[in-house]
Amino acid sequence: MLSLNIRNLRQKLQMSQTQFAQKLGVTQGTVSQWENGRVQPEIDMLVFMACEFGISLDALLDVPGEKESTKKEKGIVISKLDALSRSIVRDILELPFEKKQRVRAYLDGMKEK
Repeated sequence: MLSLNIRNLRQKLQMSQTQFAQKLGVTQGTVSQWENGRVQPEIDMLVFMACEFGISLDALLDVPGEKESTKKEKGIVISKLDALSRSIVRDILELPFEKKQRVRAYLDGMKEK
């Protein structure tokens, strides 16, 4: 369950809800709502969380039915990316949706060449 995974991550990092919230640029109330399952973070926030805390999205989401080894193979641990790649990920997270679509189209075009 995502809410439990977020709480476990925060506790593993030995952070208060307030510290966790500050690191992510949200309020303590938002973190509380995530942890209590009242609200789920947007996908962009989940990617940012994975990036900031060096975990894979698969681990954060804890996809049911997948074996631990499968999750490790499929997940991209953002903290292991080089500095340029991490910077690019962070920049893309800050873009509005329409510009993200343009980045996606550009990257798709680059792959074809």
